[in-house]
Amino acid sequence: MLFLTGPHGSGKTTVANILVSCNFGYPIELGGTLRKAHIKIAPELSFGLWCEKGEKIYDKNFTDEILAKEINKQKEEILAQKSFFKDLIIVGSRSYSGIEYIINKVPIINNRKNIIIYIDVANDILRQRYNLREKKNLSPQEFELILENDRRIGIESIKPHADIIISNSESEEKLKSEVKKLITTILK
Repeated sequence: MLFLTGPHGSGKTTVANILVSCNFGYPIELGGTLRKAHIKIAPELSFGLWCEKGEKIYDKNFTDEILAKEINKQKEEILAQKSFFKDLIIVGSRSYSGIEYIINKVPIINNRKNIIIYIDVANDILRQRYNLREKKNLSPQEFELILENDRRIGIESIKPHADIIISNSESEEKLKSEVKKLITTILK
């Protein structure tokens, strides 16, 4: 599996789309997957409260267990439909412990090594991209609260374990070039 991770607005979806366009893998977006599970299991609770209650009732891996089961389910569906694909692209991991949990619960595909790709971007650029994507106008202080939540969850625990760190502070063309270079050199 390829784990694409980084803060909100770093370019994870863009990188996933580049990899897919090069026939590299099949993306599974963790945030959307978890939100679907939340609506199915406990729509009466806010997403945050659902996560919090689940961790108190079950354990700290409450959401990781849901994600691992869903990844395995989607993997089996993909394998049944496609005769061959290179890898799963897991988009949006927020903690290294979550990545480890998924790695331990989801068997590898095609004897490929699991790779963590961390996408790094300066905070002012992240805020601009987030505001554009979400059609908001968050101040630096308001956006810092979002980043602080990611830090609380564990986003910063991933970077030291990343196999690849991509700086995405330039143009989309530069990012595409970097990803295509990774495909031909490291990811093969």
